[in-house]
Amino acid sequence: MGDLGAALIVFGVIGYVILRHCCHRTHFRWDALEWQQNVFESTAIGLALFAAGRLTAPLFRALAGSFQPSVRVVAYVENQLPFPFTGTVVAGLFVGLLVALVANLRWPRDAALAAAVRHHGGSLRILLHDAHRTNRTVMLTLSNRKVYVGWVFTPPTLRGPSHVVMFPTLSGHRSSETLAIAWTTNYSPAYEEIIEHKEKNEEAPTDLQHFQLVVPLDTVASATYFDIDIYNRHFAPGPQQAPE
Repeated sequence: MGDLGAALIVFGVIGYVILRHCCHRTHFRWDALEWQQNVFESTAIGLALFAAGRLTAPLFRALAGSFQPSVRVVAYVENQLPFPFTGTVVAGLFVGLLVALVANLRWPRDAALAAAVRHHGGSLRILLHDAHRTNRTVMLTLSNRKVYVGWVFTPPTLRGPSHVVMFPTLSGHRSSETLAIAWTTNYSPAYEEIIEHKEKNEEAPTDLQHFQLVVPLDTVASATYFDIDIYNRHFAPGPQQAPE
């Protein structure tokens, strides 16, 4: 039972490696789940791979026997691992990596991340990830009533504490009484100046990346897509407050 217990521990580790580092579909959702569920799933995957390894070890040995270098590798591994289930471990690991490879073909990184956010991210993360993917501008209202409009440069991860990185184009604040927006800063002229210097191969006073704004996700009170033309036509309180 001691040898079997050691093998099961190894397969628990293999289950963790497959879920956390090899399979895109489970890699991203890992951050969204409680640690107890991740431990349970790693153990369950490890047991499944142990069973698969027991079934496929004879086939794996038969195939490896056709290639002399493979036989030497298996023999070396058997000498290094201190229990008699080496063939099961190698076969189970091979099966796990093969399944992860097939899953990665079905769900590439972007698709796996989108699925994880859709199922576990919540409405705020879903909006910010979609805005990043479709290159749409958003308006964020923070808990201190500060307001930012811009493009999402880096959407938030599923692991907390999380941040969103954006390029602001407008900023302002909401009135403490009416919550109406008073715009105070328009970043577009600064961006246009930097781009103009770049196009002329001149040294710019700064770089666009220096305007990145990192916002802790737990400070975001609300978020919405933002279209400046629609805002000016339908929602701006007055021409003097409506940005160009």
